[in-house]
Amino acid sequence: MTLIRLEDLPFCAGCSHEQIFKALDAGLDRAGLGPSDVVVVSDIGCQGIADQKIDVDTFHGLHGRSITYASGIKLARPDLKVVVLVGDGGCGIGGAHLINAARRNIGITVLVFNNFNFGMTGGQSSVTTPFGARTTTTPGGNLERPFDLARLANAAGAGFTARITAMDPDLPDVLARAIHHDGFALIDAWGICTAHFMKRNDLKKARLEELAHASPGYGITLQDGVSEYATSLRHEPDGPKPELSDTAIPIRFRSTLDRRFGLVLAGSAGMKVATAASLVTRAAVSSGLYATQKSVIPVTVTKGFSLAEVILSSEPIENLQVREPDVLVISSREGLEKSRPLHDGAKQILIEPSLADAVARAERLALPRVRKTELTFAMAARAVEDIFPVEALVEAIDRWAPQEARARLRAALGHG
Repeated sequence: MTLIRLEDLPFCAGCSHEQIFKALDAGLDRAGLGPSDVVVVSDIGCQGIADQKIDVDTFHGLHGRSITYASGIKLARPDLKVVVLVGDGGCGIGGAHLINAARRNIGITVLVFNNFNFGMTGGQSSVTTPFGARTTTTPGGNLERPFDLARLANAAGAGFTARITAMDPDLPDVLARAIHHDGFALIDAWGICTAHFMKRNDLKKARLEELAHASPGYGITLQDGVSEYATSLRHEPDGPKPELSDTAIPIRFRSTLDRRFGLVLAGSAGMKVATAASLVTRAAVSSGLYATQKSVIPVTVTKGFSLAEVILSSEPIENLQVREPDVLVISSREGLEKSRPLHDGAKQILIEPSLADAVARAERLALPRVRKTELTFAMAARAVEDIFPVEALVEAIDRWAPQEARARLRAALGHG
């Protein structure tokens, strides 16, 4: 089963990342995994810009923190296979996360796209840049000794480590074995950065293969005798047990929805787009539906666009992507621009009146006396008014909205 769309991968010509992605796709297939079996967590870096090509649930967060996010996912859902896509730069920034995840032997697979420099940001040196290598920050040659990521993880306690090149035909099998390993696994995949590192250093593919095979520990190294952390946390007879807070949402209302419904909210930072999505999903759950929420924001966080994708369904939700929303809500100019790829596929578009001329078939949604901070929520409430009763939203406001915002949110619904 193909889980990665390999056409038009966004890499420079000759970049080894493309070969690693092809190997990952083959490895997931050989591991027998489907879309609901695996979660991919991608770090900032060139490898992270391709996560939108992966047709499984993905998470993309702060630079160097991918292993921590992946650990949290594994602790919450030990049944899932969790794969981390990280560069050598992310391993350096998140070094403490790497060695502690290995120390705990938590069952995630860390695939390192190791091209010996920060390829996305201009070719600066990283923690794996070889001694003497030239980069934009070490034009005279690197004076620092590099980390050996595979041996570092092995020394910290990882049960499975491997060093291999992006060109090695065994890479898909190594990946499949790593993914099925019951514990922490790290694959240090050496590759070529044609945009920066290759231009400054004599490191063509043949030379890379030669250096990799000559390095200590090429291939797979296994360590036994350490139990996987997420499983032990739940099943160790004398060990501590996680205490989960009571977050259950009681079903108090009814919904007539008998299919999957996709809602996208497109606004700006400060317009409480994520809050609106959260209240809609909680109201849906209290009406007996399954619900998911995915937020998309720029790195600026406090300015720029803010998008939220919501899925409501009468059946369990396996795929979290909303490519053709049933309703697209546009509440700001920035949301309008960011949501343009969805316009043609959206079945219905609700738009703030001042923007209506920008989308020919959009429906103007006039909401007098609604402030900007409650506008997206009020528009979202209109989008779902036939799915569950407005009382479900009122209860969601009273139970989960910040105290100071409750009166304004209720007023936006006409329940002031």
